[in-house]
Amino acid sequence: MRGITLFVGLLGIALLASDATAEPAATAPSVPHPAPAGTLVRIVGFANLTTTSPYAGGPVDVAIDLENAGTAPATVMVRISHGHGTTSMSKSVTLQPKSVTPRTTVTFTDAGGIDESCTPHTYSMSLEGPAVDTRTRLVSIVPTCTWSGSVEDGWASGPPEAEVARKTKAFVHTVVVNQGPTCQTPAKLTANVGNHAPKPAEALNVVAMAGGIARGKSQPFALPVGGKVAAPFMVASGGNPPDVSIQLVDPSGAFSSEIASHPLFVKWKRGCRLSTTQIGP
Repeated sequence: MRGITLFVGLLGIALLASDATAEPAATAPSVPHPAPAGTLVRIVGFANLTTTSPYAGGPVDVAIDLENAGTAPATVMVRISHGHGTTSMSKSVTLQPKSVTPRTTVTFTDAGGIDESCTPHTYSMSLEGPAVDTRTRLVSIVPTCTWSGSVEDGWASGPPEAEVARKTKAFVHTVVVNQGPTCQTPAKLTANVGNHAPKPAEALNVVAMAGGIARGKSQPFALPVGGKVAAPFMVASGGNPPDVSIQLVDPSGAFSSEIASHPLFVKWKRGCRLSTTQIGP
Protein backbone atom coordinates (compact mmCIF):
# COMPACT_ATOMS: atom_id res chain seq x y z
CA MET A 1 0.00 0.00 0.00
CA ARG A 2 2.87 2.36 0.79
CA GLY A 3 4.27 1.80 -2.77
CA ILE A 4 0.90 2.61 -4.34
CA THR A 5 0.61 5.82 -2.28
CA LEU A 6 4.07 6.93 -3.38
CA PHE A 7 3.22 6.26 -7.07
CA VAL A 8 -0.02 8.26 -6.88
CA GLY A 9 1.79 11.13 -5.17
CA LEU A 10 4.42 11.33 -7.90
CA LEU A 11 1.74 11.17 -10.60
CA GLY A 12 -0.05 14.10 -8.99
CA ILE A 13 3.16 16.13 -8.99
CA ALA A 14 3.69 15.44 -12.70
CA LEU A 15 0.19 16.67 -13.57
CA LEU A 16 0.75 20.07 -11.95
CA ALA A 17 2.70 21.43 -14.93
CA SER A 18 0.17 23.14 -17.18
CA ASP A 19 0.94 23.30 -20.93
CA ALA A 20 4.39 21.89 -20.26
CA THR A 21 6.44 18.75 -20.48
CA ALA A 22 9.21 17.57 -18.25
CA GLU A 23 11.16 16.07 -21.16
CA PRO A 24 14.09 18.34 -22.13
CA ALA A 25 14.27 19.47 -25.77
CA ALA A 26 17.46 19.93 -27.74
CA THR A 27 18.17 23.48 -26.66
CA ALA A 28 20.44 26.42 -27.09
CA PRO A 29 21.82 26.77 -23.55
CA SER A 30 21.76 29.90 -21.49
CA VAL A 31 24.96 31.92 -21.33
CA PRO A 32 26.20 31.41 -17.74
CA HIS A 33 25.73 34.90 -16.33
CA PRO A 34 24.79 34.93 -12.63
CA ALA A 35 21.10 35.35 -11.83
CA PRO A 36 20.02 37.86 -9.17
CA ALA A 37 20.51 36.79 -5.55
CA GLY A 38 17.66 34.70 -4.21
CA THR A 39 16.65 33.41 -7.63
CA LEU A 40 15.14 29.94 -7.63
CA VAL A 41 13.37 29.71 -11.02
CA ARG A 42 15.28 30.56 -14.18
CA ILE A 43 15.42 30.03 -17.93
CA VAL A 44 18.06 27.45 -18.82
CA GLY A 45 17.43 26.67 -22.50
CA PHE A 46 15.62 27.51 -25.73
CA ALA A 47 14.93 25.42 -28.83
CA ASN A 48 13.43 25.88 -32.27
CA LEU A 49 11.22 22.81 -32.72
CA THR A 50 10.45 23.49 -36.39
CA THR A 51 13.05 21.47 -38.25
CA THR A 52 11.63 21.71 -41.79
CA SER A 53 14.57 22.13 -44.16
CA PRO A 54 14.65 24.19 -46.18
CA TYR A 55 12.29 26.46 -44.26
CA ALA A 56 10.18 28.50 -46.68
CA GLY A 57 7.92 30.31 -44.21
CA GLY A 58 4.97 29.67 -41.93
CA PRO A 59 4.55 29.14 -38.17
CA VAL A 60 7.40 27.93 -36.01
CA ASP A 61 7.21 26.11 -32.69
CA VAL A 62 9.66 27.10 -29.98
CA ALA A 63 10.38 25.78 -26.51
CA ILE A 64 11.72 27.36 -23.33
CA ASP A 65 13.38 25.19 -20.69
CA LEU A 66 12.95 26.20 -17.04
CA GLU A 67 14.60 25.05 -13.83
CA ASN A 68 13.34 25.32 -10.25
CA ALA A 69 16.25 25.24 -7.81
CA GLY A 70 13.96 25.44 -4.81
CA THR A 71 12.59 22.69 -2.60
CA ALA A 72 8.88 23.26 -3.32
CA PRO A 73 6.75 23.60 -6.46
CA ALA A 74 6.66 27.11 -7.98
CA THR A 75 4.04 28.62 -10.28
CA VAL A 76 5.35 31.26 -12.69
CA MET A 77 4.25 33.14 -15.79
CA VAL A 78 6.45 32.64 -18.85
CA ARG A 79 6.40 35.40 -21.46
CA ILE A 80 7.96 35.51 -24.92
CA SER A 81 7.74 38.32 -27.47
CA HIS A 82 9.22 39.44 -30.75
CA GLY A 83 9.23 42.66 -32.74
CA HIS A 84 7.97 45.28 -30.27
CA GLY A 85 4.80 43.36 -29.48
CA THR A 86 4.19 42.00 -32.97
CA THR A 87 4.35 38.56 -31.36
CA SER A 88 3.51 38.30 -27.67
CA MET A 89 2.65 35.06 -25.88
CA SER A 90 2.48 33.86 -22.28
CA LYS A 91 1.71 30.73 -20.26
CA SER A 92 1.38 29.92 -16.59
CA VAL A 93 3.28 26.81 -15.52
CA THR A 94 3.97 25.00 -12.27
CA LEU A 95 7.50 23.67 -11.91
CA GLN A 96 8.57 20.91 -9.57
CA PRO A 97 11.92 21.18 -7.79
CA LYS A 98 14.77 20.08 -10.05
CA SER A 99 15.44 17.21 -7.65
CA VAL A 100 12.11 15.80 -8.93
CA THR A 101 11.98 17.20 -12.48
CA PRO A 102 15.35 18.54 -13.73
CA ARG A 103 13.76 20.74 -16.40
CA THR A 104 10.27 21.73 -17.47
CA THR A 105 9.73 22.64 -21.12
CA VAL A 106 7.08 25.19 -22.15
CA THR A 107 6.17 25.36 -25.85
CA PHE A 108 4.80 28.24 -27.93
CA THR A 109 3.74 28.61 -31.56
CA ASP A 110 4.88 31.78 -33.33
CA ALA A 111 2.16 32.08 -35.99
CA GLY A 112 4.09 34.77 -37.87
CA GLY A 113 7.10 32.53 -38.32
CA ILE A 114 10.54 33.68 -39.35
CA ASP A 115 9.78 36.56 -41.70
CA GLU A 116 13.36 37.82 -41.79
CA SER A 117 15.70 36.44 -44.40
CA CYS A 118 18.94 38.27 -43.77
CA THR A 119 18.72 39.28 -40.09
CA PRO A 120 18.15 37.35 -36.86
CA HIS A 121 14.62 36.76 -35.55
CA THR A 122 15.09 37.78 -31.90
CA TYR A 123 12.88 36.82 -28.97
CA SER A 124 12.66 38.45 -25.54
CA MET A 125 11.86 36.02 -22.72
CA SER A 126 10.94 36.80 -19.13
CA LEU A 127 9.45 35.22 -16.00
CA GLU A 128 7.00 36.58 -13.44
CA GLY A 129 6.40 35.12 -10.01
CA PRO A 130 8.07 34.64 -6.64
CA ALA A 131 11.83 34.05 -6.61
CA VAL A 132 12.20 34.13 -10.41
CA ASP A 133 15.12 35.40 -12.45
CA THR A 134 13.78 38.85 -13.34
CA ARG A 135 16.18 39.51 -16.20
CA THR A 136 14.89 39.76 -19.76
CA ARG A 137 16.69 37.06 -21.72
CA LEU A 138 17.34 37.31 -25.46
CA VAL A 139 17.74 34.52 -28.02
CA SER A 140 17.65 34.52 -31.81
CA ILE A 141 16.73 32.14 -34.59
CA VAL A 142 19.10 33.03 -37.41
CA PRO A 143 17.99 32.30 -40.99
CA THR A 144 20.51 31.68 -43.73
CA CYS A 145 18.49 31.96 -46.94
CA THR A 146 18.77 31.55 -50.68
CA TRP A 147 16.12 31.89 -53.37
CA SER A 148 15.35 29.80 -56.40
CA GLY A 149 13.63 31.38 -59.39
CA SER A 150 10.89 30.18 -61.70
CA VAL A 151 9.72 31.85 -64.91
CA GLU A 152 6.05 32.37 -65.71
CA ASP A 153 5.41 33.13 -69.38
CA GLY A 154 1.96 34.43 -70.32
CA TRP A 155 2.61 33.45 -73.92
CA ALA A 156 3.56 29.86 -73.18
CA SER A 157 0.13 28.64 -74.28
CA GLY A 158 0.41 30.52 -77.60
CA PRO A 159 -2.28 33.25 -77.49
CA PRO A 160 -3.02 35.15 -80.75
CA GLU A 161 -0.97 38.19 -79.74
CA ALA A 162 2.06 35.97 -79.27
CA GLU A 163 1.75 34.66 -82.82
CA VAL A 164 1.51 38.21 -84.18
CA ALA A 165 4.56 39.33 -82.16
CA ARG A 166 6.62 36.42 -83.42
CA LYS A 167 6.19 37.75 -86.96
CA THR A 168 6.08 41.52 -86.54
CA LYS A 169 7.55 42.69 -83.20
CA ALA A 170 10.60 42.68 -80.98
CA PHE A 171 10.15 40.99 -77.61
CA VAL A 172 11.83 38.90 -74.91
CA HIS A 173 11.57 35.31 -76.07
CA THR A 174 12.75 33.64 -72.87
CA VAL A 175 14.42 34.36 -69.54
CA VAL A 176 16.94 32.07 -67.88
CA VAL A 177 17.66 32.25 -64.15
CA ASN A 178 21.41 31.64 -64.01
CA GLN A 179 21.69 32.22 -60.27
CA GLY A 180 19.13 33.02 -57.59
CA PRO A 181 19.77 35.84 -55.13
CA THR A 182 21.23 35.48 -51.65
CA CYS A 183 21.33 37.96 -48.79
CA GLN A 184 24.68 39.24 -50.10
CA THR A 185 24.48 38.77 -53.86
CA PRO A 186 21.99 39.74 -56.59
CA ALA A 187 20.24 37.33 -58.92
CA LYS A 188 21.83 36.74 -62.31
CA LEU A 189 19.51 36.33 -65.30
CA THR A 190 19.74 36.26 -69.07
CA ALA A 191 17.02 37.52 -71.40
CA ASN A 192 16.93 36.16 -74.93
CA VAL A 193 15.56 38.89 -77.20
CA GLY A 194 14.58 38.72 -80.86
CA ASN A 195 13.60 41.40 -83.38
CA HIS A 196 10.92 40.50 -85.90
CA ALA A 197 10.06 44.15 -86.62
CA PRO A 198 10.82 45.69 -90.04
CA LYS A 199 13.42 48.09 -88.63
CA PRO A 200 16.46 47.88 -86.34
CA ALA A 201 16.75 49.17 -82.78
CA GLU A 202 19.77 51.22 -81.77
CA ALA A 203 19.73 50.86 -77.98
CA LEU A 204 17.35 48.67 -75.99
CA ASN A 205 17.33 47.53 -72.37
CA VAL A 206 15.80 44.59 -70.59
CA VAL A 207 14.39 45.83 -67.27
CA ALA A 208 13.17 43.91 -64.22
CA MET A 209 10.30 45.83 -62.57
CA ALA A 210 8.58 45.36 -59.21
CA GLY A 211 6.19 47.81 -57.58
CA GLY A 212 6.88 50.42 -60.23
CA ILE A 213 10.61 50.36 -59.43
CA ALA A 214 13.39 49.07 -61.67
CA ARG A 215 15.16 46.34 -59.69
CA GLY A 216 17.73 45.68 -62.40
CA LYS A 217 18.45 46.19 -66.08
CA SER A 218 20.78 45.11 -68.81
CA GLN A 219 23.40 47.16 -70.58
CA PRO A 220 22.05 48.88 -73.75
CA PHE A 221 22.25 46.71 -76.85
CA ALA A 222 21.45 47.15 -80.54
CA LEU A 223 19.06 44.77 -82.25
CA PRO A 224 19.16 44.53 -86.05
CA VAL A 225 16.24 43.31 -88.14
CA GLY A 226 15.97 39.56 -87.59
CA GLY A 227 18.64 39.77 -84.91
CA LYS A 228 18.87 37.94 -81.60
CA VAL A 229 20.63 39.01 -78.41
CA ALA A 230 21.30 37.25 -75.12
CA ALA A 231 21.22 40.11 -72.60
CA PRO A 232 22.60 39.36 -69.11
CA PHE A 233 21.45 41.45 -66.16
CA MET A 234 21.26 41.34 -62.38
CA VAL A 235 18.36 41.84 -60.00
CA ALA A 236 19.05 43.28 -56.55
CA SER A 237 17.95 41.29 -53.51
CA GLY A 238 18.53 43.09 -50.20
CA GLY A 239 16.28 40.85 -48.14
CA ASN A 240 13.10 39.29 -49.44
CA PRO A 241 13.40 39.89 -53.21
CA PRO A 242 10.09 40.74 -54.90
CA ASP A 243 8.84 38.90 -57.95
CA VAL A 244 9.76 40.88 -61.06
CA SER A 245 8.20 41.59 -64.43
CA ILE A 246 10.67 41.37 -67.31
CA GLN A 247 10.23 44.12 -69.89
CA LEU A 248 11.96 45.18 -73.10
CA VAL A 249 12.20 48.97 -73.39
CA ASP A 250 13.61 51.64 -75.67
CA PRO A 251 14.63 54.66 -73.55
CA SER A 252 14.56 56.93 -76.61
CA GLY A 253 11.00 55.95 -77.52
CA ALA A 254 11.90 55.69 -81.21
CA PHE A 255 11.46 51.91 -81.27
CA SER A 256 8.72 51.55 -78.62
CA SER A 257 5.92 50.91 -81.12
CA GLU A 258 7.85 47.88 -82.41
CA ILE A 259 8.09 46.24 -78.97
CA ALA A 260 5.48 43.71 -77.88
CA SER A 261 4.46 43.91 -74.22
CA HIS A 262 5.12 40.42 -72.96
CA PRO A 263 3.59 39.07 -69.68
CA LEU A 264 6.82 37.51 -68.43
CA PHE A 265 7.63 37.14 -64.72
CA VAL A 266 10.38 35.72 -62.55
CA LYS A 267 9.09 34.53 -59.17
CA TRP A 268 11.26 33.68 -56.20
CA LYS A 269 10.93 30.90 -53.65
CA ARG A 270 12.82 31.23 -50.39
CA GLY A 271 14.62 28.36 -48.67
CA CYS A 272 16.35 28.87 -45.32
CA ARG A 273 18.46 26.97 -42.86
CA LEU A 274 17.62 27.99 -39.29
CA SER A 275 20.15 28.05 -36.48
CA THR A 276 19.77 29.19 -32.87
CA THR A 277 22.03 31.41 -30.77
CA GLN A 278 22.82 30.99 -27.11
CA ILE A 279 20.56 32.80 -24.67
CA GLY A 280 22.00 36.16 -23.76
CA PRO A 281 21.71 37.95 -20.43
